[in-house]
Amino acid sequence: MMVCFKWKLLALTLLFLALPIVVHLGWQKWLVNIPQTLPSKSVFAKVGNDSFRQENYYEISVPLTASADEEQVADYRLWIPQQVKSLRGLIVKQHGCGDPAKATGLDHANDLQWQAFASKHQFALLGTKLPTIYPLCTDEAGVDGVAERMFLNALTALAQKSNHPELDKVPWILWGHSGGADWSMQMLHHHPNRVIAVVNVRCGGILFSSGQSEILNLAPQSVAEIRGVPVLWASGQSDPNVEECVNLPQRIFSKFRQAGASWAIALEANAAHEAGDTRLLAIPYLDAVLASRVSDRPTNLQAIRESQGWLGNLVTQEIAPVAQYKGNPLEAAWLPNEETARKWQQYNTVDAWSQVRDRSCRVAEKLFIFKALRYPAESCYPEKILPMNRPAAPTHVRAEETGKAEATVTWSFASDLENGLPSFRVYRNGSLVKTLKGQGHDFGDAPEPAEVVLEFCDQDVKQDALYTVSAFNSIGKSVSEPVQFTRKTKF
Repeated sequence: MMVCFKWKLLALTLLFLALPIVVHLGWQKWLVNIPQTLPSKSVFAKVGNDSFRQENYYEISVPLTASADEEQVADYRLWIPQQVKSLRGLIVKQHGCGDPAKATGLDHANDLQWQAFASKHQFALLGTKLPTIYPLCTDEAGVDGVAERMFLNALTALAQKSNHPELDKVPWILWGHSGGADWSMQMLHHHPNRVIAVVNVRCGGILFSSGQSEILNLAPQSVAEIRGVPVLWASGQSDPNVEECVNLPQRIFSKFRQAGASWAIALEANAAHEAGDTRLLAIPYLDAVLASRVSDRPTNLQAIRESQGWLGNLVTQEIAPVAQYKGNPLEAAWLPNEETARKWQQYNTVDAWSQVRDRSCRVAEKLFIFKALRYPAESCYPEKILPMNRPAAPTHVRAEETGKAEATVTWSFASDLENGLPSFRVYRNGSLVKTLKGQGHDFGDAPEPAEVVLEFCDQDVKQDALYTVSAFNSIGKSVSEPVQFTRKTKF
C-alpha cells in the first residue's frame, strides 16, 4: 500500500513539474500560428524599404486655386507596371470623406492586389489625397466641379512626368468609397464615353443636403448616355447611412435597370459602411467587364453584350445565365460571367455558422491575449468570397547569415488578382517557426500595410538548417523549394 502511494506521489510530482513545460510548448506552438506583420524595411541595404517598390511610382500635387496654400492641394500617386510601353487604361481609386480616408488615400496606388489587376491589362493605378470635406464632400463640391478639374490637370501632369502621354486619353475604371463613390458617378455623368466601368462602394447617389440626388434626377439624354456603362453598387447590410447608402442606390439601380442599363447591385452581408470584402467581388467583375469592353484600340470602348452575362435575383440570390433566367431580367442584377455571378451570390449571403463564429470572435477579441497580439486567429476573419485557387508557391527563397545564430530568410512572390499578397508560413527543418500576415486592407480598402518586405529574421538558426516558405489561403497552401542555410562567419 505504501509503495503504491509513493508511486502515485511520484507520478503527481512529475506531472506537476512537466506541466509548465507542456504548457510552454503548447503555447509556443500556438504562437507561431498567429499571423504577425511583415517588415516594412529590409535588413539588407541593397533592397531598400520595399521589395515591391520599383521605379514606377510618380507623385504630383495640384492646388485648388492659383492662390491656394499648402493645405489646399490635392496629391496624386500613380503606379505604372514595369516594362509597359503604352498604357491601355487607368484605374482610379478615390477615397471617401474625412481625415482617416485622406491619410491613406495615396496608398491605394501601393495595393499589390489591385496592381496585379492593373498589370494584367497594362493599366496604371492611381491613388489620391484630397483635402478633407471640400472639394469632395459638400454641396458646393458637387456643383463647382473642382475635384474633376484637379483630376484632369493631374493626369496631364502625370502623363508628362511619367513619359506616358497616352495617359491623357486612355479610358478609366472608376472605384469610389462613400463620398468617393459620389465623385465617381459624377465623372461617369460628365465623361460617359471615357469610362469602362464604375464600382460604387457604399453610396454613390450624390445626395445634396436638399434631399435631391443628382443621379436619380438626370435628364433622359444623360440616362441614355450612361446606361451603357456597367456599374456595380456595393452596399453594406448594416450601413448606418440607410437612406443615402442603401435605399438611394437601390432606387437608382432600379430606375436605370428598367431603362436597360447593364448594372448590378449587391448587399454585403454582415457589413456596415466599411469597404469590407468588396474587392473580392469588384476585381473579378471589372476583369470580366474590361475584357469585353477594351479592344486593341483602348479608346474605342465596346458595347456590353448583355445576353452573354448572368443574372442574379435580388431577393433569393439565385443566379442563372441570361437566357435561362426565370424572373424579370430588368429586376435582376446583371453580371458579366458565371464566376462573378457566384461570387456575387456569396457576397450577399451569410450562413448561420458564420453568424455564430463572428459573435464568438468578437468575444475572443476582448480577451487579453487578443489584445497582446496584433492579429487574432485567422479563422476569425475568413473571406466572405471563397478563393477558387491556392496562391502560387514563393520563389527565390534564400537564407543569409545576418548575425550570431541569426539568419534572414527572403523570398519572392507574384501577387495575383484573387489572393493579392497572401499570408506566409516559414518552416525550419520541416517545423513551422513563423506565420506572417500578407497585405490586408483598411476601412476604405487602402492597403494595410502599404509597404512590405518579404523577409523573416530567424534568431535561433542552426547550422545546415533547411528552410521552406509556403503561401496559403483558406483552401490550401503552395510550398517553395527548400534552401539550406550554411554559416559563413565564425563568431
